[in-house]
Amino acid sequence: KKVRDSMTAGAEDGPQGGQLEWLNWLLEKQWPHLSEALVKVMREQLEPQMQAALPTPFNSIRFEELRLGSRPPVLGPIDVFKDRQNGYDGLIMKVGVKWDCQNNNEDIKVNLQLGAFNLGIRNIDIEGTLQLNFRPLLEKIPILGGIQITMMSPPKLDWDFDGVLKGRGMPPMDFVSRTLRKVIADSLSSVLVFPKHFFFQWVDGMALEVDLDTIEFPRPEAVLRLCVQEARNLRGADWAFLSAMVRTTSDPYAMVQVGATVNQTPTKRMSLSPVWGEEGCFDYLVFTSSQSVKVDIFDQDLDPTKDDHLGFIESLTVQDLLERPDNWWALTPRAEDRAKLQAAGKEPQSFGEVRLGAIFYSLGTSADSAPPTRGKADNQAYVFVELRCCRGIIASECEGAKAYFIWEGKERSSIASVYQAASEDDAVVPATQKMVEHLYYEKTSIEEIVEISGLTKREVTSVLYSRPSFTMRWRESITLGIQDLQNASINILLDLPGTAGKCYAQLQTPLTTQELMSASEDWTIDKSFVLEKRSSLSGDCVLHEGPIEVNARISLRALSEHRDI
Repeated sequence: KKVRDSMTAGAEDGPQGGQLEWLNWLLEKQWPHLSEALVKVMREQLEPQMQAALPTPFNSIRFEELRLGSRPPVLGPIDVFKDRQNGYDGLIMKVGVKWDCQNNNEDIKVNLQLGAFNLGIRNIDIEGTLQLNFRPLLEKIPILGGIQITMMSPPKLDWDFDGVLKGRGMPPMDFVSRTLRKVIADSLSSVLVFPKHFFFQWVDGMALEVDLDTIEFPRPEAVLRLCVQEARNLRGADWAFLSAMVRTTSDPYAMVQVGATVNQTPTKRMSLSPVWGEEGCFDYLVFTSSQSVKVDIFDQDLDPTKDDHLGFIESLTVQDLLERPDNWWALTPRAEDRAKLQAAGKEPQSFGEVRLGAIFYSLGTSADSAPPTRGKADNQAYVFVELRCCRGIIASECEGAKAYFIWEGKERSSIASVYQAASEDDAVVPATQKMVEHLYYEKTSIEEIVEISGLTKREVTSVLYSRPSFTMRWRESITLGIQDLQNASINILLDLPGTAGKCYAQLQTPLTTQELMSASEDWTIDKSFVLEKRSSLSGDCVLHEGPIEVNARISLRALSEHRDI
């Protein structure tokens, strides 16, 4: 009940189903500029991901021609809600998005070059729901302090290939086709599906008053431990000799996606009623009760590009699991699979059911009730890193740098950094900026900092939020699952473009969970962490011009079980 209340508190429905003729008109006028920006993103981000996902010789793939046409996606309908997240009220607009390029957008051109082959992408169809979160709500102008743009579930994607990928039957080309579809879908999820989002705000002067970092990097309200326990009455997609008879069977496995996190259960051989038990358990971070939970059942084949889809749970959300934490859910076939079965006269009366078990954990600052491990659901806590920026590195190395977090035998890297020239604002020189930061981290009040520095309150607040003396920027939220709450440690490494893949600097002493627990009542350290150049690098390799400081807010939260859901 406590977990459910925290995720639904303040929720209130507003107008539903409204149309957006005015916004579609505006989008049409701005589409030439927006489409150019999207083309740039596809070339700079999507193309490298496609190359990394494909083996040699297919990894030479690139966009030969890329034009998104003259007709933009159509927006609508729109639903409006009021909700509360991380202590801040907000308005939510859910906007339908449909981009159908099959018949009405003939000037679109998406051609890929793969060695000597030209691969055309045609008849693109994208459909989903864009969510606009307006937060925080202020009691004075401008009323709305910022906006998050995201999707609660991945959009539906479909397209046809021309050229060498047009037909099927060539296993290498089938592999390329399947891989490209997966890479593009995964890329969209990694950028657009919540908790990933774009954030814009226009209240720098109130950055500390409303804690814009918390709004830009929202914290989960709970952890969902979801177990795909078993399934029954699945469709047989294969033939096998069973008890001296030829019968249909399947080799089923489940794929589960919550937000951008995807997990897969083991495959159970020759079973229409598989039992996964503990092997089907995984942890997922939950930000809202309306979050989508995607569960698909597949039949594994010898060729991994040809696994049959057996069914999925339609329109499942976290709210459904809160209300029915142990339940059998009916499976629904994809429309194209149902059509094929109907044409062959083989459509079954039922596509089976899958049983899901859900336990919800709150996230807090108590180490007394760590939950037991269930399968791969083995986290006792999470560390949330709000990675902001770095200073001390020479300007030529500030573009494309990555921070690495090493913990419990695992590694996680940040996105590549961008360079932002240091501000030379006459009113707030770099030395004054550093003094303001030092006073703030020493728990000096804003009023005292104003008096000591001679700056206005707005200038002090702007310095502490925008950090103008930091020239390397990430602004990324990174989550680390912790298996040993009492003994885990985290090291931060900095990899620069000029060090050829070798780490340039790192924490002299790794940060421990014990330090986080003793740092403050809310288990949080917010400061600039000083990194030391690694001794293994040549003495001639000097890429910094002062102390190397990585600014971040790092918080630890432990799982605490609530059974009365």
